[in-house]
Amino acid sequence: MSSENRVNDFRAELPLSYRILLKVPKLSLESFSERFQGIFWIIVLPVLFMCDFFANLAFLTMLPFPSNCLSVFLLTLTIALLLLRILLERALNTRDAMLKQGSYRWDVEKSFQEYEQLLRSRKRQEVEPVDGEETQ
Repeated sequence: MSSENRVNDFRAELPLSYRILLKVPKLSLESFSERFQGIFWIIVLPVLFMCDFFANLAFLTMLPFPSNCLSVFLLTLTIALLLLRILLERALNTRDAMLKQGSYRWDVEKSFQEYEQLLRSRKRQEVEPVDGEETQ
C-alpha cells in the first residue's frame, strides 16, 4: 500500500466531528510565511482573545437578556471553531508528513563516518602547526 493511499485512508477514517470541523472555512496559515504564523500565534491570537472578552462584556451589559446570552455564545463558538479548525489542520498536516515517505533517505552509518572524518581532520589541524607560526 502506497503512502498516499495510507494518508487518504487516514483522512477517510476520521470521526464525523473532525470531518465536519474540516469543512469550516478558515484563513489558511500555511500560505503565509513561518514568520507570519509566529506573529499570528504570539500577537494576533492574544489580541483576538482580549477583543472577545471585551465584546462579550459589552454584549452582556448592553443587550437585553435573551439576546445577550445568544450573542456571547455565538461569538465564543465562532472563535473556538476557527481555532479548532486551525489546530486540527496543523495536526493532520504533521500526521501526513510522518506517513509520507520523503525523498531524503536517512543513512546513519554514512553520516557517522562523515562525522568521524570531520573530528579526525579537526584533531589533525590542532596538532599540526599552521604555516607562519613558529614552533618552540
